[in-house]
Amino acid sequence: MRPILLILLLPLLLAACGGQPLRPGETSRDQVVAAWGAPTVRFPEADGGERLLYATAPLGFVTRVLVFAPDGKLRSLHNALVEEEFAKVRAGEDGKEEILRRFGPPAWVQFFEWRNELVWEWRYCDVWAMPARFNVLFDGTTGIVRSTLTVREDTWRLPSYCSR
Repeated sequence: MRPILLILLLPLLLAACGGQPLRPGETSRDQVVAAWGAPTVRFPEADGGERLLYATAPLGFVTRVLVFAPDGKLRSLHNALVEEEFAKVRAGEDGKEEILRRFGPPAWVQFFEWRNELVWEWRYCDVWAMPARFNVLFDGTTGIVRSTLTVREDTWRLPSYCSR
C-alpha cells in the first residue's frame, strides 16, 4: 500500500478498531461505561439525570464531562479544563462542591495555614498548546472561592507542547 494512501485511510482504520463516536441523544450511559470504564466521579443532576467525569489527572490535561438525561441518553459532553470554563468560576460565590462538580478532582492540593487558604490545581493545555496549570484558591474556613490563578508550565526552559 502506498504511504500516502495509508495516511489517508489511517483515521478510518482507527475508527473501525475503536469505539463508536459519542452522539448526544443516542449514546447511552451504559454504552459509555462499557467502553470507557467507571468514571472518576459521578454527580446527580437536578432533573434526575447524571453527570460523569473522566479525569486524566494528575499528568493529563483533560477532564471529560458527560451529562446524561434522566432516560440515560447523552445530553452533552465537553472538556472542563479549558479557559472558557475557568472564566465561569465566581469568587465569593462558588464553593468546593461546585468546583469539584465542574472540574473533577484536582491533580494537586495544598493548604497554606498562614493564609488559611486551600489551593486546588489542575493541569490543562492552554490556547497556545502549552502545558499550564489552573489554580482555585479557597478560604480555608468557609470553602468559598477567593480567587483563581493560571500559570504556564516550564517558563524557564524549552517549552513542551500539548493539544486540546
